[in-house]
Amino acid sequence: MELQRTLEVLRRRPGMLGIDGSFGQTAAFLEGVNAGQQGGLLQGFREWLVVQVGDGANLTWRALVLRLANGESVGGGLEGLSADDERRITTVLFDQLDQFLAVRESTDGLLKIYDNYLKWLRRQDWYTPNSQSYLD
Repeated sequence: MELQRTLEVLRRRPGMLGIDGSFGQTAAFLEGVNAGQQGGLLQGFREWLVVQVGDGANLTWRALVLRLANGESVGGGLEGLSADDERRITTVLFDQLDQFLAVRESTDGLLKIYDNYLKWLRRQDWYTPNSQSYLD
């Protein structure tokens, strides 16, 4: 199944792919597809999300989606979320993924994503030439 079609089925009819549509299972499915593509599906997604959130360079893409959906109150992650919360978070995930893929697939899209991330990094007071992964 073509990737775009798979993502659409995942969003609209997750049961066809054997998952319940929860954020956890959706994220796990995406990680599997990403692994199958040797990291190609989600390359740059975490950096995209860091810029969108304006924070969280130390977080995974999953945690960044939770932060976008719930604000600062990430707390215990997925523990105790209602079905409505799960749907809302999953919607945020797909909305961000759609926006990200549209930018990434544009001319020089991945380069622009990493450039925006680097510009964001350079605006952080904690990011200095003494930082372990500092980029000139």
